[in-house]
Amino acid sequence: MDEKSMANNSLRVLCLEDNPKDAEIIFEILTDAKYDLCKDLTSTKKEFKALLHKNQYDIILSDFKLPGFDAFGALKLCKEICPDIPFVCVSGSIGEEIAIDLLKEGAVDYVLKDRLARLPIAVRRAIDEAKEKKALRIAELELIESEQRFRTLYENAKIGLYRTTPDGKILLANKALIKMLGYQSFEELVQKDLNKEGFASKYKREIFIDRIESEGEVNDFESEWICKDGTAIFVRESAQAIRDSTNSINYYDGIVENITERKKAEEALKKSEEKLKELFENAPVGYHEIDEFGNTSAVNKTELKMLGYSYEEMIGVPIWKFSRDSVESRERVIEKLTGIRPPNKNLEQVFVRKDETLFTALVDDVIFHNEDGVITGIRTIILDITERKQAEEAFKELSLRQQAILASVPDIIMEVDNNKIYTWANRAGKEFFGEDVISKDASFYFEGEQDTYNKVKPLFNGYEDIIYIESWQRRKDGQKRLLAWWCKVLKDINGNITGALSSARDITEQQQAEEALQISEERLRMILDATNIGIWDWDLSNGRHYSSLTTYFMLGYEQDDSQEFLEHWMERIHPDDREMVREVTKKIFTKEVDNYDYNARYKHSDGSYHWLDIQGYVMDKDLSGNPLRLAGIQMDITERKKAENALQKSEERYRKAETIGHVGSWEYNIRNEMFWGSDEAKRIYGFDENNDEFSTEEIEKCIPERERIHQALIDLIQFDKEYNLEFDIITKSNQERKTIFSVANIERDETDQPIKVTGIIQDITERKKTEKVLQNERLLLRTLIDNIPDAIYVKDLSCRKTLANKAELRNMKAKSEAEVLGKDDFDWYPRELAEGFFADDQKVLQNGKPVMNREEYVLGENDKKIWLLSSKLPLVDKNNQVIGLLGIGRDITEKKIVEERQLIISNILSILNRPNEWQQIIRDILNELKSFTEIEAIAIRLKE
Repeated sequence: MDEKSMANNSLRVLCLEDNPKDAEIIFEILTDAKYDLCKDLTSTKKEFKALLHKNQYDIILSDFKLPGFDAFGALKLCKEICPDIPFVCVSGSIGEEIAIDLLKEGAVDYVLKDRLARLPIAVRRAIDEAKEKKALRIAELELIESEQRFRTLYENAKIGLYRTTPDGKILLANKALIKMLGYQSFEELVQKDLNKEGFASKYKREIFIDRIESEGEVNDFESEWICKDGTAIFVRESAQAIRDSTNSINYYDGIVENITERKKAEEALKKSEEKLKELFENAPVGYHEIDEFGNTSAVNKTELKMLGYSYEEMIGVPIWKFSRDSVESRERVIEKLTGIRPPNKNLEQVFVRKDETLFTALVDDVIFHNEDGVITGIRTIILDITERKQAEEAFKELSLRQQAILASVPDIIMEVDNNKIYTWANRAGKEFFGEDVISKDASFYFEGEQDTYNKVKPLFNGYEDIIYIESWQRRKDGQKRLLAWWCKVLKDINGNITGALSSARDITEQQQAEEALQISEERLRMILDATNIGIWDWDLSNGRHYSSLTTYFMLGYEQDDSQEFLEHWMERIHPDDREMVREVTKKIFTKEVDNYDYNARYKHSDGSYHWLDIQGYVMDKDLSGNPLRLAGIQMDITERKKAENALQKSEERYRKAETIGHVGSWEYNIRNEMFWGSDEAKRIYGFDENNDEFSTEEIEKCIPERERIHQALIDLIQFDKEYNLEFDIITKSNQERKTIFSVANIERDETDQPIKVTGIIQDITERKKTEKVLQNERLLLRTLIDNIPDAIYVKDLSCRKTLANKAELRNMKAKSEAEVLGKDDFDWYPRELAEGFFADDQKVLQNGKPVMNREEYVLGENDKKIWLLSSKLPLVDKNNQVIGLLGIGRDITEKKIVEERQLIISNILSILNRPNEWQQIIRDILNELKSFTEIEAIAIRLKE
């Protein structure tokens, strides 16, 4: 009878009886005994068997003799189908021997029909015995499960567990401890005598034994152990003395945690703090802090060097004493400290050195507040811009000289609107086409059929920024001349295309132009041979191959070795890289790609392997699209690879340095409100591992936030809410405060009713301390990133920005970081710029290779170009999977303009100094101006 049946005294009975009157008497007697009967009656074997399969019964009553059937047969069926249901034989006459045989076969009892008065008692006893057997079987299963759980936890624990005797004999050791010490098996480890050998000379077992015998336990005992292979590890050991009834120590039970990586992490953290301090002291910008009174409270070495003072001379001195306009500076500082004035952003300020000389610097401030929002000081970064100021003055002087030089430039410069109507021409343009050229269609001067307008369509459609074309034009004297045009798109302040500005040169004298081109190419080869970038060119149609000197020098060869160098090129590739190189280059000849870029190791003449970055491009194809000519570059990136490997190892060491906490498991039975915890869970809470009082009531005493934890458990059980908590506890044993991480899940029965909660707890105290230290470091790092002059940003795999420092925000003309986060370059820049940035991003994200020192520009205020020297590096996760990229951009606008113009002007001036060669001088000037990208600026100045 189950619990539900017993609650209302109901009885589900199956009666096997061929005499209906006897059956009726049996049922009446049970009814008189206050049983609420649910009965089935049968007399055949077939129906009896069917009822056993179909229904659940509390007891089976069977007559001994039946037509073609007897009680032994019925008992056999019961044992096969429902062995847990008690079987009672009710018969008119049965011998003692038969009764005994029935009981041996499994019947619970037998009742004679002439003594049916004892039937209710027999039924009750049979049901009670069945219930006791079931409870005993469940208990045995739970005991087996508990022993298996304990053994599983012991053998699979991530920390070392042991049991030793006071005389040094090892009784037990789990797999983690055996592996930790480098042994192959427990049998090998058990050979050690701890009292004689220990695990290291620094392991003081006498101290360990004295403490555990006097205090009964040892907690967090740190020492150095020597493994089987002789290597040393640092461990943290906790143990407890297990005593017998006479209070004598039988053995020690202990746990051992390998804290070698934590020790290394602590050392690494110390070095990191020292490096961070060194970074601030030797940063390329000045750095100081002032208190709420305006007095200097901190200053780095760079600023001390800028001003020429010692640390002692600056500390405690009002900061405005070092400014040329000390009165105005004092007012600004006081207004910032009182909250009236915002912090400085790129303020130009003149400072006075100790020797009374002056220098100009850009000043950026960060205002400090306490927890109540009160201003407590200011941190300031100053950047010496003396050289930039000098460059600006030099640029102004250079611009005046340029205006005079450009007035004599013989280039044809023309401007057209979107309808291809000439709207402006310089002096050379009017001399070529005539004074009446303005307002005429450009095609008016075309000679012969040509598709010039189709070629410039990408320019006016916004797909290209600059286009080069050659076109036959009619000069005002009627002569047919071939002009080479460089056409640049013109846009208004809103980015709308308004026309094009074109510069033209007369290239009719083709032979002379080819000679000039040959000289130019020779100069290019000389320049490239002098750099650290190797250049190669391969004509597939005739097999000719050219390589610059650097290409040979990279691998320790001379150009005289070119034949042998090329014939054995594939053999020099590292065996592990050859298949990859074949697959990459194969795609060129199968027309899958038009370029490739790979890194591989090549054997140097000295036998070592160097990493090369090889880039190849299809320069020409036949009508079927097959490559006819390949060209490319190669760079030695061995040092970069070493740096990348060093960085990867550093990151791996950092990941391994994460604090490993103890983990305990627990269970809470909802139905009987019983709580169970593992030994590790007890240790975390500071309980005796053999303490039976490890209950919910005792645990809640250790938890200051017990109401929150209790409510979270209720929410899990009633509403299936996530149980994922961090909370503090006060340990029972020594009142130590710890931070605990706990997660739990709920188990349900077949009716989806909650029956048990299982969970784990982990001591994360050390990790939380480390997280706090790391949080402070990240704050310092972010402050440094935001205040360095280079633009720094981070993008995710979708090329959306996830970080942008202040310099990057200035380049983007953005007011805040929130304005750009989650946006890509197409949301921010003109399409033609965004497509270029996107292409570089994809190279980094898809290939995992950096793009280094790329010169590119963005549009600043009034669409003015800001030139940047940009590098993009891949960001990878712990599995070395690319998860984004880091971009760094240095503003080289001023340097770019100055270098470009100085070079062009220098070349033009040298050409003008040649006497009696005016036709050649004109052609050379035109040739030198090919790379002059400021055509628009020239045209505007000439127009003015």
